[in-house]
Amino acid sequence: MASDQNQAAKKPTLATDQKEEQQDLNFISLLPDEILHSIISKLQIRDAAVTTAISKRWAPLFPTLPSLKITAATFNPRDPNFNPIPGKSYVENSYRIKWIDALCSVLRSRKAALKKFHIAVDILEPYADHFYELEISNCWLVVPSKLTGLGSVKSLVLWGVVVADDDFQRMISRCKAMEKLVITDCLKIKNIVIRAPRLSELVISFEWPVRVVLKSVPRLVSVAVSFSYNSDIWNDCYGSFEVEGTDDEESDGGFSEGTNEATNLNAFLNGLRCVKDLHLNFSDEYRMILSKDAMALPTRLSPECYLVELKKLCLCFPFNYNTFSVIISCLLNSSPQLMEIIIGVSTVSEV
Repeated sequence: MASDQNQAAKKPTLATDQKEEQQDLNFISLLPDEILHSIISKLQIRDAAVTTAISKRWAPLFPTLPSLKITAATFNPRDPNFNPIPGKSYVENSYRIKWIDALCSVLRSRKAALKKFHIAVDILEPYADHFYELEISNCWLVVPSKLTGLGSVKSLVLWGVVVADDDFQRMISRCKAMEKLVITDCLKIKNIVIRAPRLSELVISFEWPVRVVLKSVPRLVSVAVSFSYNSDIWNDCYGSFEVEGTDDEESDGGFSEGTNEATNLNAFLNGLRCVKDLHLNFSDEYRMILSKDAMALPTRLSPECYLVELKKLCLCFPFNYNTFSVIISCLLNSSPQLMEIIIGVSTVSEV
């Protein structure tokens, strides 16, 4: 009898196990957020999200993780045998929608800004050939050299993307059906050379020097470009505010010495032959940079580059527009069919 009692005393009870686990959990909960974040980041996203239900101490940890890593398998169903049936569009679309919904749910739960967001998802196969609108923003974009998809993309929007010239050229060259292109504040780009036979609308906005050359754009009818420099951004990204370029309009390569902003602007204007609606916005800082080279601007484009289709011209520039008088003369002298001109003058204080 005594032996049985001793064995019973030594045998751990369920209550004892739960108490010990609770003590361990309480000990872990006392750790700093940085360590708990490190622990949670080792888990799969769905398991990390569950930790918010442990206690009030753990509830804010997942939504404030400083970094997230998302892959194609992050939101896969737990069933290891799950595999979308090839050719079954309903199954494939349902799977994609659930994946995107899960990603949006995670992002909406955020309670703090992300310091690092890594997403590696093969979105190009097998669906890329069915994309008609593609918008990419706030990421580092690397385009595979063997990329074959995107042939059906009609609208491409790049906003706040970090992308090298070669990757950018590769991206737009694959969008053979592209009709609309919007490029806004994409870091690392210095040259934009556009060959897009179906492109009809182009919008470009940068805060640093970018050379834009238009080639093989016979259907381009609407163009809006904002010329604006932010020296702080340029210096942070490139270390120098000096602009280099190439005088050879047939070259797609990098910048070379001897080119100024007037040459870059002239090269851009030479590609607008078929444009009917043109909007140009010049900042005061651009005026200061351009004023150094304004004498290099022609008062008229060469006849083969006349804007023979231009009907509407909208210009916006700082109050001191003397620097832009040559640009205005060039556009007016080179646009024989111009019917409407709108000029807006901003009241920017002189430096």
